[in-house]
Amino acid sequence: MDNRTFIANWVNLFNQKNADGLAELYTQDAINHQVAGETIVGKENIRAMFKHEFATAEMVCIIEKIYVDGDWVILEWLDPLGLRGCSLFQIINQKLFFNADIGISFRFCGNTVYQYLKSRTGSIGLSH
Repeated sequence: MDNRTFIANWVNLFNQKNADGLAELYTQDAINHQVAGETIVGKENIRAMFKHEFATAEMVCIIEKIYVDGDWVILEWLDPLGLRGCSLFQIINQKLFFNADIGISFRFCGNTVYQYLKSRTGSIGLSH
């Protein structure tokens, strides 16, 4: 499965509130960084985070765009209330190693994400 399809699958599991299915997409030592909250490390801790979040909040992710550059993917999303956001993923061997909820639209944080990815990879070739 290509990385665009992988993230579309992640969104489907998220919208189904399937914490177990989501957790299976992550590596054992994965990192999940949320804008408003602490960094979560490890698949089981990420599973627990999703279970807690799904039990306490109504969350829906609507895909606006998915940008791909090798192992790196940027998901630009919105929710039914119009809140927009941007999430960054690193996929290694069909598993999520890194996931960061940037929290604002790629239109506003794009340069920051671009510079981050460029510093990590040496080049950037995002496509959508």
